Amino acid sequence: MVCQNDGNIELLYIVTAICAILSLIGCIFTLLIYFIAKELRVYAFKLVAYLAFCDLVKSLAIIIPSYKGELLDYFCSTQGFFLVSFSLSNLIWVLAISVSLVQVVVYKVQDVEKYHKYWILLSFVFAPGLCSLPLITQSYGNVYTWCTLKVEGDAQVWIYIIDFVPRWISIFLILGCYIKIYYYIKKHPDLIEDDKLFLGRMVAYPALILVAFIPLTILRVLQAHAKECGYFYLALSAYTSFSLYGFLNAIAYGYNESVSLYIKNLFSSKHKLIQHKSTDLFSTFNEVIN
Repeated sequence: MVCQNDGNIELLYIVTAICAILSLIGCIFTLLIYFIAKELRVYAFKLVAYLAFCDLVKSLAIIIPSYKGELLDYFCSTQGFFLVSFSLSNLIWVLAISVSLVQVVVYKVQDVEKYHKYWILLSFVFAPGLCSLPLITQSYGNVYTWCTLKVEGDAQVWIYIIDFVPRWISIFLILGCYIKIYYYIKKHPDLIEDDKLFLGRMVAYPALILVAFIPLTILRVLQAHAKECGYFYLALSAYTSFSLYGFLNAIAYGYNESVSLYIKNLFSSKHKLIQHKSTDLFSTFNEVIN
């Protein structure tokens, strides 16, 4: 389903490319702060940096204009592999952040970093290994403006094995983590207001996932049963939200009070970090771990 004859295909590419470029900028900003701000390089920020790296690679794969049909088959397959693989890795790091928050906030686990190696294996060994299997059956191809898993033939099986099942298992686990934290807050009214404020903000994290993946999942299901190109406006919505996901992640996870304070001090005349009670992801981890 190349869909090259769709008169709106150029519009679809321009919109998604702009969103992907915004995501790229957000990811570069997050990674830049991680590498230059040694005092912020805590375990939580390490997880966010992995997330930003996966978003960065995914955004680069989106920006490549594969819809023009000029890419060699092996190059399109490579692009599709990186797009699908790093999309799955992205979700694994969001899951890592969610599970780590439950461990830190609910169970008061202090040595949470010991699980780091398992997340590395899941994200950078399991996910690429799983997503390399469709290369054997040549199941990556052009769909609208992306090289990704095809929606016909043998590729339909891979869509469920790689796209739907791992993605939605991860999403439900992530939602479960935040529900657990929510009920923990309800059962502990003695929490200080700053902690309640931060934990309340976490509602935005799972909301971002749903906004990014629900339209795309609906689109992929419809495409799998379509005989010809269609659903352009749904594709525009799904591709836009998915392409912008990295930018939203950069804001939600990467740009917080700790980072904002670091930047303000970086450009101030006094190069000394102002002491301030933060209520973000990094400080929440540190309060328990340290």
